[in-house]
Amino acid sequence: MIRFHEGSGSSQIELLDASFTQAEWTRLRAVAVGLLERRGHFPASEFLSQHPFGLFHGTNSFGDDFCVL
Repeated sequence: MIRFHEGSGSSQIELLDASFTQAEWTRLRAVAVGLLERRGHFPASEFLSQHPFGLFHGTNSFGDDFCVL
């Protein structure tokens, strides 16, 4: 796991299950890539489309629930 950003709260992350099925994630990622391209964010769209990202549910010792890319 690579952390690109970490706020001032808990830095503990426990990855849980995938947030979407593979088919759902493929469609969602394509939509996100298209949106980034339409907004002119070409480096970000290329980065998202070229790397095997996944979206997972996560939690920490405080019981916070969030998604992790």
